[in-house]
Amino acid sequence: MKKNLNFFRFIRLMMVMIIAFVGMNSCTTDDVAAVEEQEDNLVVFDFTSASELTAWGVDIPANGSGTNISSLSKLSATVTATNAEGANPVRVWATNSGVLDLRIYNGDALTFSVPDNYIITQISWTSANTETMDSWTPNAGTISGGVWTAPEGKTYNSITFKATATTRINVLTFGYELGTANSVAEEIPEPEPDPEAVTFDFTSGTDITAWGVSIPANGSGTNINELTNSLVTLSTQNAEGANPIRIWASNSGVLDLRAYTDDILKISVPDGYIITQISWTSANESTMDSWTPNAGTISGGVWSAPEGKTYKSISFKATGTTRMNVLTVGYQKGTANAVAEDFPESPAVTTEPVEVTLDFTSGDAVKAMGLAIPDNGAGTPLGDPIKVQDFTLKAENAEGANPVRVWATNSGVLDLRSYNGDKIICSVPDGYYISALSWTTANASSIDLWTPSAGTISQGVWTAPEGEKLSSITLTATGTARINVLKATYEKR
Repeated sequence: MKKNLNFFRFIRLMMVMIIAFVGMNSCTTDDVAAVEEQEDNLVVFDFTSASELTAWGVDIPANGSGTNISSLSKLSATVTATNAEGANPVRVWATNSGVLDLRIYNGDALTFSVPDNYIITQISWTSANTETMDSWTPNAGTISGGVWTAPEGKTYNSITFKATATTRINVLTFGYELGTANSVAEEIPEPEPDPEAVTFDFTSGTDITAWGVSIPANGSGTNINELTNSLVTLSTQNAEGANPIRIWASNSGVLDLRAYTDDILKISVPDGYIITQISWTSANESTMDSWTPNAGTISGGVWSAPEGKTYKSISFKATGTTRMNVLTVGYQKGTANAVAEDFPESPAVTTEPVEVTLDFTSGDAVKAMGLAIPDNGAGTPLGDPIKVQDFTLKAENAEGANPVRVWATNSGVLDLRSYNGDKIICSVPDGYYISALSWTTANASSIDLWTPSAGTISQGVWTAPEGEKLSSITLTATGTARINVLKATYEKR
């Protein structure tokens, strides 16, 4: 009986072993792995913990210093740092009292990534400075209160945050799970570069000398062909017969840039850049806008581009005598989307006699000459030559004498006054000659108080020497002489 009992126990034990063996064969290792991978994984990077940092292989920085971070991994989660050019690197920082955190600086980036068979489910963080904890731009989704939220219906296995200021992380929580990402976040575009600006200060002898330009003597000018400051180049194209664009020194030594009717000033930057600003100041605000641009508009010493157009080169053509004190040109990286057309060629020079009139009794005419209207009982010197078409009137003042000037009487009546020894020079370009010159005055007794460099004067009329065709005549005052209206006629030789 005892033998039978043992036999049955043996049979039962064998059946249990067989059942267990069959059950183990029916549960594969794939099933075990699948159960483990379906769990939602959550990893924590605690940057305040010295023990955790040491476990990641990060050296604990000395107080008041940092340890740079390039990449950290925990389970399947990886955080990679990219440092902006010129910025402080992403680093674990220790304060002077030894408190630890992760610090990221403006332009630096952190990329959060998991392998291809996972998707990111959560990114959140704490910070000792809650005011800057959201100083990030993600390449997908939004950030608020230290929590990243994916766009509706989108999943990713890689997300990048770019810092928009210095920001800090104490504890970073990174969640992920099995899955296939349905989206790829785009790279964060580089921010538009800040425009740069350079100034050409034509009133500064130091700046002018630094450009390699000679400081002119008082009452004269130094012609300008080309000037370069940083990436901005100014180049000139002078009208036929006109005074050239030049640095001018007044009789008292005050400097500025002067341009004359039909002269052209070109402002340009290299390929790969665009002009963002052109503005200037002038001692004579009444003529500061005496320019025509080949694109855009000018008002109050400021050029404005046409809506939506960008240029690497703009030219201004002077519509009268005009002056600049300080020119400011802004530029930035970019590709111009427009090209300003060149100014049309000047019309062919006529062979008919040309008569010009300089009316010194008219406030509007005086302003058009580039001169300020003087206060009653005062005068405006003719520091700069006056140009009307191809005729130029220039003053040379005698040493110790009052300068040639537009004078306003106590009642506001205007005229041109010259004093003993002062000179006025009337000229036209080579290839032309002055065929007639005359003037009127309110003081008939002084109308002929002039000595011409050639020819004769009688009753306000100059006569050229017999058979001569002169391009220039100098009239030297032999007393206080006044002119109301000066008329000149010139012809092609």
